[in-house]
Amino acid sequence: MASAKRIKTFTVELQHKPGALAQVMGTFREQKVNTIGTWSWAQKDNKAYVIFIGDNAGKTEEALKNNGLSYTAADACLCECDDRLGVFYDTLQKAAKAGVNLHAAYAVGTAGKCAYVLWAEEGQHSKLCQALGC
Repeated sequence: MASAKRIKTFTVELQHKPGALAQVMGTFREQKVNTIGTWSWAQKDNKAYVIFIGDNAGKTEEALKNNGLSYTAADACLCECDDRLGVFYDTLQKAAKAGVNLHAAYAVGTAGKCAYVLWAEEGQHSKLCQALGC
């Protein structure tokens, strides 16, 4: 059974250049912000995007503000569980049965554990959390 909790994620736009992500992570380290999730990708328009999940949303947001980084905050659900065949499917089915339309999903597993982040369409976050037991 997966445990689920409500979280805030922060999406930041950076220049797509060497060291841009390392610079932000260095700033987080200096300000004692512990990230429990980071997902980044580049676009063809020389921009890169990063989604940060901190173990303390308030500290994460404060660090972004202190460093003049613009961001978009979003509500999401973080699920953690033992990795087994079909565990992600089971969670997606709970969301579907509750009538939740997902905006995005990210999942990863390693060393017998898995974690996934689910974002619901606007206005459906509470419904998602209820379905998952947040």
